[in-house]
Parts: sequence; C-alpha cells; structure tokens
Amino acid sequence: MVHGLGKPEQDYSAPLRKRIERQRPDLAERLTWHSFVWYDLIAEREERLWHKLLNNSQLKEHRLRRLVLTVLATATSYQSGHRSEHGLYQTIQSHLISQLTEIEARHGDVPIFLIGHSFGVLVLCNYIWDWQHFNLIDKHSTPLVRLENTIGFASLASPLPIFQLSNRNAAAIRFPHPRVRDFFPRSMEWTELRRRVRWDNYFTPGDVLAYPLRELSDSYAENVNEDIAVGVSSFLPWQPMSHLYYWSSNNVAEHVTEQISGALDALELRR
Repeated sequence: MVHGLGKPEQDYSAPLRKRIERQRPDLAERLTWHSFVWYDLIAEREERLWHKLLNNSQLKEHRLRRLVLTVLATATSYQSGHRSEHGLYQTIQSHLISQLTEIEARHGDVPIFLIGHSFGVLVLCNYIWDWQHFNLIDKHSTPLVRLENTIGFASLASPLPIFQLSNRNAAAIRFPHPRVRDFFPRSMEWTELRRRVRWDNYFTPGDVLAYPLRELSDSYAENVNEDIAVGVSSFLPWQPMSHLYYWSSNNVAEHVTEQISGALDALELRR
C-alpha cells in the first residue's frame, strides 16, 4: 500500500485493512500487509515552507490550503527531479526497491496486490512503467521487485489524468504482466484471468483530484478493468477534502475486498 499526498497517519492503511478483514476474516491469515511511506523524504522541506508562509503573510491556516500547497509542491519536486539521480522521483524509486527486496527476502516469490492512493497511484505507475519500458533501475532485479507478480491493483483517488497532459498518447502501464500466469491454473483462459486479476480505479465524483481512467485512451481502456464511483464520507460527499478519506471508507472497503477475494480465490484453484 502506498499513501497519497500530505503527511500520512502513523498507520494510515489500518482503517481500510480492518474493514477488509471484518468483511472477510479469513484474509487476516491469507494476507501480509505492507505500507510504504514516502512522505518522510520531503517532510522537512514541506513543513519549513508551510510555516514560513504562515509566519510571513496574512494567510489563515486551514486543511484545504495545506492540501493545495502539498499537491503543487510535491508534484513540482517529483516531476522536476525525474532525471536527477538524487531527485525525489529517483529517491522514491530506490526506497520502493529496498522495501520490495525486504518483502521478497521475508516471504519469497509471492503474488502482490497493490493499493495506491492519490499521488501513490502515480508513484506505482511510474515505477512499473520504468521497469516495463526502460529497465534502468537495476538489471539484477527479480519479478517481485519489478512488480510483475501483481495480481490486483486498486487505485484510489487517482490524479493520473493531471499528469498525462504532456503525454499525447496517454499510454497506460501494461496490466497485468504475463508472468502472473505462473500463479494460476494453466487451464485458466486469459479472459478469465483478466476478470480475476483486475485494475479497478475508485473515485468520488466530488473529489477534484480524483478521475476515471478508462476514457483517457485506448491503452487505459485495455488495461483498467473498471472505473468505479464510490462514496467516501457522508459528511463530505461533494467537497475537495473528500480526497483524504478513501482509507476509511466502508464503500471503498467493500469493493476492494471483492477485488482481493476474486484474485485470491482464483489462486486457490491451482492447489
């Protein structure tokens, strides 16, 4: 799981994880959860900028202003450092490699289910894209580290269309990787596997930072199974701050539980 914009709670994914395990108690034993935190890499700079702005202006502090600052500052830092070895883009990539390497050392060559929120969706897609098209990160990598083992992808509050403005063809990552066949029965047709191994994209219509993906291009229509409109808060159904509440949404948990269950139950058919 990869968090989105802003400073995450200490265990930011816990609300979603607990809701999923309440709906399918058996998943508590079948899944091992790992949360990736990238905010620490920019926390000091963002806090310094935020307090400098508050101390030297007539601005009032509120969450929406902080969210907008975070969006613009993070996006600028991330995109501008794309080619820099020590930029935020490459630093996040390196941290992801380290975490995935640790997961493989602990659990072996296992299937992976990805959940990304907000900016975390962009991080995951860029990471996978670079492996699929450039293979520049580490030639001694493994399928798990390259996320070729991914048997499901839930993108929550995806801002990808905002970052596709410079991409004329709006090409998506290839999902799933053909290697996932190794985890499922050999007799399973590709169409059935694609019904089980899904990239589902969840968004709230009132969330100005979250967008559907399939209409972006033929490439996205081919790789994303479904764009699903969800409710994340009964108090904030049409407000920008709804962007922050996907992890604690019962509606999101119901859909993601179904998505995870479809993939895991298909894995059992091979045994």
